[in-house]
Amino acid sequence: MLQERTLARLLEETSRLYGDQSFLLDDSSLGSVSYAEILQFACGLERQFDDMGILPGAPVATMLHNCGLAAALFLGVMASGRVLVPLNPIATSYELTYMLDRSRCQALIVDPIHVLSTEFGDRTVIPVEDH
Repeated sequence: MLQERTLARLLEETSRLYGDQSFLLDDSSLGSVSYAEILQFACGLERQFDDMGILPGAPVATMLHNCGLAAALFLGVMASGRVLVPLNPIATSYELTYMLDRSRCQALIVDPIHVLSTEFGDRTVIPVEDH
């Protein structure tokens, strides 16, 4: 039984144990994603956040439809040490402003094709147009 204390360590251990085995089943955009690829994605996301000045502990929101990328971001954002704030892509401008302000989000990862509102305020916006 795995007994890791952080999500990052859990991803490292499962990658070591299961490597190229499928973690996420076939996704229309990503295909099959292995345990090793999830770890690689999470590590890359952490470096990207560091380069952008989004520090560990910072709230990062995601606004995507249900897809493999949303699942990978769910794990990757938390494994990077940031706080995940998953938001409904069809939130109204008022709802979105309320949630982003209350959670003090510093960044927002968004699929512009699937969102109702594009009012994101003064925060880093990371558009993901091509999964």
